[in-house]
Amino acid sequence: MAPLLHLESRVRASGIRISSYVLTLNSERYLPQILERLTEFSDEIIIVDSGSTDRTRQHAESYACRFVYHPFENFRAQREFATSLCSGEFVFFCDCDEIPSVALAQWLRSQKHAGFSHVRYRIRRDWHAFGRSVHAVYPTQSPDYPTRLVHRSVATYTRSREVHENYDDHWQDAQIIEHPLLHITFENRAELVAKLRRYTKMEALDLVRKRRPMPLLVFKVLTSPIAGFLQWYVRRRGCLDSTTGLLLYAYAAAYKLLKYARALKYSLTRVRDATERTPPREPDQRSGGEAAGPGKAQA
Repeated sequence: MAPLLHLESRVRASGIRISSYVLTLNSERYLPQILERLTEFSDEIIIVDSGSTDRTRQHAESYACRFVYHPFENFRAQREFATSLCSGEFVFFCDCDEIPSVALAQWLRSQKHAGFSHVRYRIRRDWHAFGRSVHAVYPTQSPDYPTRLVHRSVATYTRSREVHENYDDHWQDAQIIEHPLLHITFENRAELVAKLRRYTKMEALDLVRKRRPMPLLVFKVLTSPIAGFLQWYVRRRGCLDSTTGLLLYAYAAAYKLLKYARALKYSLTRVRDATERTPPREPDQRSGGEAAGPGKAQA
């Protein structure tokens, strides 16, 4: 506990530098609004891009951001790389579909000079889908409070998943900030389907790497749609979001179904490939160098 207390005493000093980063891939839609907010409190803004072909780079350069290309492996690795580029004492990040509110930008600017009392901050995030605020979007409810501002010394992902990643100990001694981020998760069905395909593939591969047993995967395939209805449409209050809530329940059910079905498929493929690579057993060899069998003389 002593190192943490020592660290918290240091972050109360005035004039603290904040590095902000955004991970991008064809992210031109909201990037100007995001960067407009980030410039209000950031000492440096880093864009880590994985191969955009739209105007993402032009928007970044118009706000004097540092633009770095880095091939995408998974979200955890991408965040670790982005954090390694940050030189500020604190690191703030938002996704390319998360717009910081005016109130959040003002609070961050004021805290740079007043001093930060904690090393981790969980920031309110309000979810929007199909042009309206919603109560839940798989895999979380709205609002939620992800850790988005940390001292660089605790900005590590050593125990994190590769998708839906979090800082290590991301809730430990974290202060909650009610000034929100606006998360526009998707605006039309094409975006919903694209996200469904991309994320379920990554999560399925993660399950395979963790060697989840195939009987469990089969069970999840059979039960996940019903579990999704109870969890996301009923308990998470998606039923209050009218037809949008029904669509988001369908998304949650399809997400869970596809994630486990793909993991099952990949696991079966891995078993088949391992079997095909196994060399055939050599026949028993006798002292004379010949295989034993009917008609063969024994020494």
